[in-house]
Amino acid sequence: MTDLLYADAPEFAEDELMEEEAAPAEADRLMQFAQAQGDISHLLTESELASLGMKVVEDWQRDKASNQTWRDQTEKAIKRAAQDEGDAKTFPWMNASQVNFPILTVAAQQFAARAYPAIVKGDEAVGVKVLGQPPVPPQLPQLPPDQPPPPEFQAVMQGFQQQQAAWQAKKGRAERVKTWMNSHLFYGTDGDWEEGVDALLNQLPIAGMAFKKVYFDPHRGVCSDYVNPLRLTVASDTTSLRRTPRITHDYDAYPYEIREKQAAGTYRETELTQDGDDDQAVRVQLEQYRLEDLDGDGIAEPYIITVDEQSNAVLRIEPDFDERDIKRSKQNDKVIGFRRRTYFIPFPFMPSPEGKFYAIGFGQLLDQISEAINTSINQLNDAATAAAAGGGFIGSGLRLQGAGQTTTLRFQPGEYKYVTGSGQDIKNAVWERTIPNPSPVTFQLLELMLGAAKEVASIKDVLSGDSPATAPVGTTLALIEQGLQAFTAIYKRVYRSMKAEFKAIYECQARWGSPEEYQQLLDDPQADLQADFSPQGDDIVPVSDPSVVTRAQALAKAQVIQQTAQAFPNVLNPQAAVKRILEAAQIDNPEELLPQPGPPPPQMVAELKKTESETARNLAQAENYQADAAVKTGEAQMEGAVNAAFALGTAVEGGVPSLAGEPGQPMGVSGPSSGGGGPAPGMDGGQLGPGGGQPPPAGGAPLAG
Repeated sequence: MTDLLYADAPEFAEDELMEEEAAPAEADRLMQFAQAQGDISHLLTESELASLGMKVVEDWQRDKASNQTWRDQTEKAIKRAAQDEGDAKTFPWMNASQVNFPILTVAAQQFAARAYPAIVKGDEAVGVKVLGQPPVPPQLPQLPPDQPPPPEFQAVMQGFQQQQAAWQAKKGRAERVKTWMNSHLFYGTDGDWEEGVDALLNQLPIAGMAFKKVYFDPHRGVCSDYVNPLRLTVASDTTSLRRTPRITHDYDAYPYEIREKQAAGTYRETELTQDGDDDQAVRVQLEQYRLEDLDGDGIAEPYIITVDEQSNAVLRIEPDFDERDIKRSKQNDKVIGFRRRTYFIPFPFMPSPEGKFYAIGFGQLLDQISEAINTSINQLNDAATAAAAGGGFIGSGLRLQGAGQTTTLRFQPGEYKYVTGSGQDIKNAVWERTIPNPSPVTFQLLELMLGAAKEVASIKDVLSGDSPATAPVGTTLALIEQGLQAFTAIYKRVYRSMKAEFKAIYECQARWGSPEEYQQLLDDPQADLQADFSPQGDDIVPVSDPSVVTRAQALAKAQVIQQTAQAFPNVLNPQAAVKRILEAAQIDNPEELLPQPGPPPPQMVAELKKTESETARNLAQAENYQADAAVKTGEAQMEGAVNAAFALGTAVEGGVPSLAGEPGQPMGVSGPSSGGGGPAPGMDGGQLGPGGGQPPPAGGAPLAG
């Protein structure tokens, strides 16, 4: 757009001046697109619309051509799985045997029959996981009962209580989101979500690829529809739908539906050319999600462009961004990109070995094997038909015409024909061609191909319920587990895609959800759609266990829980173990069968009180023992202190009585320097204690007794 803006302008001395004047026009047009509500095709010229419509159709055809091989195989596989007869065979003769062995049909049915109840359990398909860990109570030191906690202790406890309240609020928010999304999918405006999952799981093993489209419809609300993989086109070398420059969803629309949308203002008014005489024939509409630089700033913006494929006419152009989706540079506030929204969720069956975008399924894996099986069976049928019908040559001289007969004779059982020739003439004139019997090699080849097909499709007798009655239960469960390993990996891919689908629904609810319906359904005063579905939300994951794919496996796990609970009764919670076992047996409302919490029986209350009284008595005795020990420790410390003080007070020069006498003499007995062998006056035989002498005065001389 910049080159057209200054096409007739005079030359400028500096290129910077041109950029400064052009930038506001580009920015104004970008903001005009970002703030627009609905169709913006009226903001473009007719030449721009014509060029854009032609570009959309050409890019769609180019993307289709890049994966045409996959499309041809998928279309062929869908017809084969549907047992479509197709055109009559002309070889080896007209209307020859055309048996289509249902190996692909059985494989698809068995996959869907196992996957559907394992993935969609009841009416809860969405679970909300709360990230982070619950707060841990702080470890504070023990304080005496009569001592109030210091202020720092109170601050720590208040912080913990705030964290705990925030965690509980976060869990409550997760529970509200879970309830709302499950109710919306199964009972709300998008109540056909489960039907779409059923169709997806039936077509996924055949085509190898399926899609879900998550979007907002003004009449239906947030929707998640199943999309046929043949009607969603991207380039075969695409690695991710988030990175591809364009995604095209084609669908059929009748002319009257187009005119209704034009009258409502959804589509722009334009004439649509038609091919043929039927003016009510269905028309193909292309809804292309593409990047296009309509503001001329060099950065392509995301748009949703609807084009009529037959006439290349643009019906609608809707910006797929708003002001919040524009990425700007932090340095100069220049537009550097756009946040693209997620509408289509791929569900792969098995990734392409060639690294292509479109995954493969049983339709591609069993293509050549099915051809070999069908050819062998049809050859056997044709050989049996040829042997039963017969045929050969009749000499021209033999006349077999009779009354109302031709040269061709067809016999009914027990019927005889009259002819004019003799037996010898007939024997010599008629030659019956020899038809070889079916070759045993053909039977061996058929058996080999059937075995290979069952291995590829994981069709085991034990998985179909056909197993020897004498086989041990453990062996049967091991065979089931081994046979379902391939399916378990596919289920995990389905769960991974469902996680992305639920995340897209979450984002749609945050952008276009109805707060009134949210509040009305939950009946919770804390239910706030804008707060609960904030961009800083929780991860949303399926609640089902992708490793449990059969009821037999669930019962086997329940048996392990039961045996563990019996072997270690004090380790597992018996009530929780019984609940798991009842759920594995698919017992409705197992909580009703478990004992509800209530008042304990009187005997238990008496035992509890007796235990409490014994505990209190033991604690009292322990406190008494501690008190006695403290008293004795104090007396011993006092005696030591007094002896030390006495020794310091009496130790003077001149041989006064000392604390220690000669070796072998008792404490307080004078040595040879004391001038006598008796006890010191006032010491009462050397014993310091109750009733004895008084401590010496400050002068150091002992007191008289």
